[in-house]
Amino acid sequence: MTANVLSRIFTIEIGDTPTLTFEAQNLREAQELCHEQWLKDDLAEAKSDGAPLWDGKAKLRVRIARSTRAPSLLRPRRMVSRLTG
Repeated sequence: MTANVLSRIFTIEIGDTPTLTFEAQNLREAQELCHEQWLKDDLAEAKSDGAPLWDGKAKLRVRIARSTRAPSLLRPRRMVSRLTG
């Protein structure tokens, strides 16, 4: 796994809680995702233990995913590649 791949994995934190991890081309693209209404709607609808992931008020913040978690985050992508490729 190269640093190039890891640098494209980002995490959205709601408040101080890491909530969503995804791949983007760069930090700017990742930050733009936080402004997408469809994502805000999905986060407000999604629940954890019966409570919405996002209350519509907490700050959504993007950061580069920590490299200690990135290998496990990329595993499903490799599995899909094997199944489809």
